[in-house]
Amino acid sequence: MAMRKSILVKSRKAKRNLTNSKSQLQDFLDGWFERGLFSAQTIPARKNGGEMKGIWQKIYNLLAQQIIDDYQIKEGRCIDVGCGDGKLGLELAKKTALHVYLVDINKDVLTKAHNNCFKAGLSSQITFVRANVEQLPFLDNYFVLVVSRGSIFFWNDKPRGLKEIYRILKKGGVAFIGGGTTRYM
Repeated sequence: MAMRKSILVKSRKAKRNLTNSKSQLQDFLDGWFERGLFSAQTIPARKNGGEMKGIWQKIYNLLAQQIIDDYQIKEGRCIDVGCGDGKLGLELAKKTALHVYLVDINKDVLTKAHNNCFKAGLSSQITFVRANVEQLPFLDNYFVLVVSRGSIFFWNDKPRGLKEIYRILKKGGVAFIGGGTTRYM
């Protein structure tokens, strides 16, 4: 039986799993973007950096646990695309033996991610890469898990970004992309 790649794309309006059929993937992407099913979401302002920061930390902790529980991926290579300050990727690294690549186009947030990694004592499990989702510097079929929480709304070329994610995802791997929180809350 041939292994399939699956990309789970989540938005407020739709959820669908895609197989490795390139025409099915292209049709799906074309339909989503033509109908405007992706939209920017409002993120609450931080109250002196404290209250909201604590809430987001809990969300990333629970979201990481949900991903682990749902897909049982606990080792291999994982990439957090548009990682921001690295919270989701770091939570996955804490809970598994995954080697996590934290990838963002913004060098300032990668610096924050590096500081958070150092504070968490996870340097041996983390690699930092400054790159654009539309042109990822990785081999085909390289990652067993791709996560991206909240960054898709800011990608310049969403179809190209999703194609890149599909390209770097191993057969049998999972891509978990979207916004929002977790059902564990």
